[in-house]
Amino acid sequence: MKNYEIANINNALASLVDQKLTGRLKFKLFKVKRACEQALELVYETMEGVDAEAERLEILNEEQELKLDKFTLDELESLPLSMKDIGNLAPIIDFGEELEGVE
Repeated sequence: MKNYEIANINNALASLVDQKLTGRLKFKLFKVKRACEQALELVYETMEGVDAEAERLEILNEEQELKLDKFTLDELESLPLSMKDIGNLAPIIDFGEELEGVE
């Protein structure tokens, strides 16, 4: 997964931090958010002091081995997600056959 994708997922999950959630979903969201934050620590440290835009973009486009649990549409259905949030979370959403071909 590219660093910018990890950052986008983290930002989308950050928008849910103050939401009252029930069930197991809250723990799954927490686990994914924590994994993203840990993966981004190194990215932010690497970018520290880098002023050149090209270098910053190169760092953001680098791949990082990160295994994140995927969310089903049913799991995310009750969450107040914007279209932007859905786009940012797309790498960890299992769209299943329901939306196959739409992507």
